[in-house]
Amino acid sequence: MKADVAGRIAACALTVIVGLALTGCASSPTPGSGAGPAPVPEGFQRFTESGVSFAYPAGWRIGRPPGQAATSVVRITPPADPPDAAESLVGFAQFEVSSSVDPEESFGAHVSEETGVYGRDLVDQGDVDVPGAPAARRFELEYDSPEGGARMRKLDLVVVGPDRRTLYNFYARAPVGQAAELEPALESFRLGG
Repeated sequence: MKADVAGRIAACALTVIVGLALTGCASSPTPGSGAGPAPVPEGFQRFTESGVSFAYPAGWRIGRPPGQAATSVVRITPPADPPDAAESLVGFAQFEVSSSVDPEESFGAHVSEETGVYGRDLVDQGDVDVPGAPAARRFELEYDSPEGGARMRKLDLVVVGPDRRTLYNFYARAPVGQAAELEPALESFRLGG
């Protein structure tokens, strides 16, 4: 009798655990089902393309660097800056790879490129939650602008897509004293939208 009661309690506990696990899986957001479009704070507007959405400062110009595929790279610059200026901008790039991405390797490669190839100083980094993404990491980098010598801050977000074969790089850069004004853009990035 005691063994039968213990077995029933164990079975009930297992049922509750499985039910909670399934509920958790069912409620986690995925692109197109709950992640929703980017929030748009006051003074910003929404960009939606290539399966992503994000906010950028209202009135800024959307452009693409010469020689880039039509939907893989986007540069958004203030209206007063010339198109090739290295000052403030919001940018987005999407990369497709042939095999499943290891997030830690991708994040490490990103830091190596930023610090080794471009000579930028890594100020901070940390994992962030992007709904629908298996992994995402935010980086803060600083460097001297080659055009004017101003100290620049780059807020960088690297996101692994749900298929683990797509990488998204969303970034905002500005002179150090103005970079915080672009923080809402970085926080707005969403898959889907």
